[in-house]
Amino acid sequence: MYGTLNFKDDPTHVRLYSVNELKKVFEKNNCTVLACGIRRNYYYILAMPFRVIYSFIKTGKVTGNIFWDILGFAEYLKVKRNMQEQTNEPGI
Repeated sequence: MYGTLNFKDDPTHVRLYSVNELKKVFEKNNCTVLACGIRRNYYYILAMPFRVIYSFIKTGKVTGNIFWDILGFAEYLKVKRNMQEQTNEPGI
């Protein structure tokens, strides 16, 4: 399908990381994971039929990115860095 992405399209891509792997990395580095999951934009999901028609009329093609939200193409993590613990010792 025209306009799709592939991991191998970019030679700097070395490996895929799961959400759980990234979550562990953040938690080990003094962060709190506030939310994580599959990215879904319900506006784009509802507008998908219109986007398909518009894309086909405008370019003669239907691009893959139109389907990303309904197929769960992207995952996300929302992370907050924890504040460093304060000490009462001067100079630290």
